[in-house]
Amino acid sequence: SNAAFSMGYRGTLVIPPYYYGMRQDQLLAYYDALAKQLRGNLYLYNYPERSGLNVSGDTLRRLVRENPNVAGMKDTSVDPAHTNQMCRSTEGTGFQVFSGYDDQLLYNLAAGGAGVIGALSNVVPDIWSDLIRAVRAEDFSRTMALMGLIDKLVQIYGLGASTAYLVKKLLV
Repeated sequence: SNAAFSMGYRGTLVIPPYYYGMRQDQLLAYYDALAKQLRGNLYLYNYPERSGLNVSGDTLRRLVRENPNVAGMKDTSVDPAHTNQMCRSTEGTGFQVFSGYDDQLLYNLAAGGAGVIGALSNVVPDIWSDLIRAVRAEDFSRTMALMGLIDKLVQIYGLGASTAYLVKKLLV
């Protein structure tokens, strides 16, 4: 991460160790030690399906309170209520909570989150740009139409486990 900061990057997204199970106190110690060694912003990558653990609201609150460079999180949780909990746990701190699933954008924004870091925006950026404009303009009809399109597009994730395969199918 510090090498990335020396190249001009302002933050790094870090998933916790995923082979060995960790308790919340161990997860807190891991991210706390990492944050204290970094010369830039740390973004947590909470992905329970891949890491085998889920950051709790209390762990996140303590980590953010003790480390001003812990700037945000990509919460790739299938349960949008977890993302809501992350937003509630860090309310008023400037901490940014992003959903990891494309179809959770509106829920994320309603919960006070910062948006979505999803794969589809890389493949069809015009849809996402249009959606953000519609949300900011409070254009309910356009927002719902675009979210309906995104809800159809996310079904493409079921085509295969390979990201390369997925991107190829999306670009065709």
